[in-house]
Amino acid sequence: MIKKQIANWIIEFDKETTKSTYAAMPLEMSCNCNICRNFSTAISMIPKEVCVFFEELGIEPAKPSEIYENIFENDYVLYGGFYHIVGNYLSGDDIWQPISENSKNQNTTSFFKIIDGFQIGFTRDLALIPKNFPYPVLQMEINFTLPWILDDAYNS
Repeated sequence: MIKKQIANWIIEFDKETTKSTYAAMPLEMSCNCNICRNFSTAISMIPKEVCVFFEELGIEPAKPSEIYENIFENDYVLYGGFYHIVGNYLSGDDIWQPISENSKNQNTTSFFKIIDGFQIGFTRDLALIPKNFPYPVLQMEINFTLPWILDDAYNS
């Protein structure tokens, strides 16, 4: 396992096992809506710095565990979602924090900006882990701004 500090998080991960797990995963997304289809196409346009960051962790950017639209504005989509990594969350504030002491609703704390429009964070809460994904599992949340590039009109 490789130990790494990213902003206020310390994680440990197995890059090679993560990489081989992603290589075995299918490329097609389970959802065929315009939002997901646009992500599948636009993700190939991410900047080199983001590609390098993902490569360091062994993740394939085109294969998120979950992707969703937060905002559509001026022909850009702010995507949220997450990826999984073979590894452990060692320390740092969870990206998801309660809005108040008595609330079950959550809000995100500060994301780590890779570059403008591309941010990540880590959470202890795991969701939608792909079938056959090796344990231990670490979940990385994302906020990515990508252009709307489909010929189809935007509709959420």
